[in-house]
Amino acid sequence: MKPVAILPALCTLGNAFCGFLAVAKGADAISLLWRAPTPPPPEILVEFHHHFAISCWLIFLANVFDALDGRLARMTKATSDFGAMLDSLCDLLTFGAAPAFLVKFLFESERLIAEQPFRPKFVLLMCFLYVSCAALRLARFTAETEDDADAHDFFRGLPSPAAAGFVAAAMLLYLDVSAPDAPAWLAARRGLFLNGLLFCMPLLALAMVSRIKYVHVVNRFMRGRHPHTYIAQIVFALLLLSLIPEYAIALVTIVYVFACPLISLLEKLLKKPLWPRPGAPAEGDAP
Repeated sequence: MKPVAILPALCTLGNAFCGFLAVAKGADAISLLWRAPTPPPPEILVEFHHHFAISCWLIFLANVFDALDGRLARMTKATSDFGAMLDSLCDLLTFGAAPAFLVKFLFESERLIAEQPFRPKFVLLMCFLYVSCAALRLARFTAETEDDADAHDFFRGLPSPAAAGFVAAAMLLYLDVSAPDAPAWLAARRGLFLNGLLFCMPLLALAMVSRIKYVHVVNRFMRGRHPHTYIAQIVFALLLLSLIPEYAIALVTIVYVFACPLISLLEKLLKKPLWPRPGAPAEGDAP
């Protein structure tokens, strides 16, 4: 066998470990309910939701590993077909199967706890549509991507890590709304949040297999020269993420998923680009 780069491969496997552990935590939450009396006491429900919160944060951690493995491979000039295939397989587990399993676990469990009817086959099909489209998205990306991924400013279709991040952020928002100290007007609408989470799955699936232009955030906005206020904006965004992480992350993912198609539509209608030119010097900066 040809030699492989160790650090990128370990980062990719770290991505897969996060996805596997996220599903395992969801299964732990289900087994917790099986052992609990009916209806489950409040302390069991808090622990039940805590397992799902850990799963969501593991998906975000997997996004970090997914960003690092490609960077390390290109920095060490160790990109290979083996690494690309391994990355796609791990992404399918973490950003395809894991979010779908978590949504299925959470939706069905919450319905059973509330003693509300639901259609298991319908839930299964909605989640499987997400998994199948994630697989198609990853296969297409692997087949079409050039070696120099750093040169990419846009993706064609919603990236699977962003789709999984949207699901994780929506689940964190739902768990926050379901907390005992949540505002009453939000807690009264937790059923709408849960239904919205399920019905977002086919929308995310279609976005992944579409040809809609989604911006590569790091390549477009973190490279080149920017005005000094740009750093202040980033610091302010990080501050919001630390103060209200559930709401801030949900807002960021919602804006990314829905704003990119809107901007692409406006570009076609106006027949001119609306995205900023990457690396352009700010007005007043020296060349």
